[in-house]
Amino acid sequence: MSANNPLRSRLLLEDYMSMLRGLVKLAWAALALALIAQLTIRASSSYPWPDWGDFSFVYNAVMVEFGLNTLALTGLLFYPDWYERIPRESAQRVRWLLIAVILWLSIHLFAVFHATGGLGGPFLLLLPGLVIVTLAAFPGKVGWYLVAYLLVGHLLVLVFEKTGFITQQGMLSEHFKLADPISPWAASALLCVVAITVVMALALRKWMLNPLQRIDPGSGLFRRSFLEHRVDLELERINRQGGSAALLLISLDSERSSDTIDDLAEDFIRQLRLGSDTPALYEPGVMAVLLPTAGPDVIKGTITRIMDGLERASGARSKLRVAAAVATSGQVASGKLRTMAEDALSQAQIGGEPVIATA
Repeated sequence: MSANNPLRSRLLLEDYMSMLRGLVKLAWAALALALIAQLTIRASSSYPWPDWGDFSFVYNAVMVEFGLNTLALTGLLFYPDWYERIPRESAQRVRWLLIAVILWLSIHLFAVFHATGGLGGPFLLLLPGLVIVTLAAFPGKVGWYLVAYLLVGHLLVLVFEKTGFITQQGMLSEHFKLADPISPWAASALLCVVAITVVMALALRKWMLNPLQRIDPGSGLFRRSFLEHRVDLELERINRQGGSAALLLISLDSERSSDTIDDLAEDFIRQLRLGSDTPALYEPGVMAVLLPTAGPDVIKGTITRIMDGLERASGARSKLRVAAAVATSGQVASGKLRTMAEDALSQAQIGGEPVIATA
């Protein structure tokens, strides 16, 4: 499989949703840390809670706003109907939502950067960490745009402080100033920043490896485990919203051909609509593809289009057995759909008409 395999470079709807869930978890963690910090300072006689400039009221009002917005995002993620209705080829819509959430979180970050003392506060080291994470998580122009936004936002905070547009001195700088090397608050804050950065980096690395883990290295197709995950999601969608889906299996007769599945996989991918279809290596010698919204009335035409494309590309039609299982009800379990497709494949003849089972 060539290095420019489109499956390797694509960010899928699952990727965007995973990042969105990660940001919401980060928001809850930030809210908890802010609440713990306030309660700790209020309970300490050494570090009185600053009351000047109505900071106490403003700080808590911002916390309430932040909490309500995070709660709304959490509720959105627990309600799958909205993103299941997004066509997979239109996953960019979730990407824009993701960017909006990042902007919303970063605006609060700018406020914290000011409140803790700007260049003299414990969150100074968070900026380079965020720059690294942003560039790694968002390749291409989007990553650079977000980095520029973070840099300009922090620079504006400093400019506003120096010009007196906002409180010149960070509201908590007296208690978190880095100039005092023995300050337990400064040391604790820096340790927290380092820990948070490490956690973010580890989570990011795990997320970045997922696209590679779901690809079979030999054929360049998705692994069967990823296909089964997609089948489960599709059947759940059908159960809630109606519709249909099909699982297509294509088996290569290796005894009659010198070709292998790895040889055919690239041509197979070219015949599919990668925005919606999910091609996978089902087992050695067998390719599969999940065709969402494909019902009994269109599955034959879809199979013909795919097989005609394979015949033009590699002349492989006479070496293949083809079968499909079509689900028209969400009550069909994922395992049953796969069993139906396998039984249909066992009945199919090499180079013959496809066998289609419907449930």
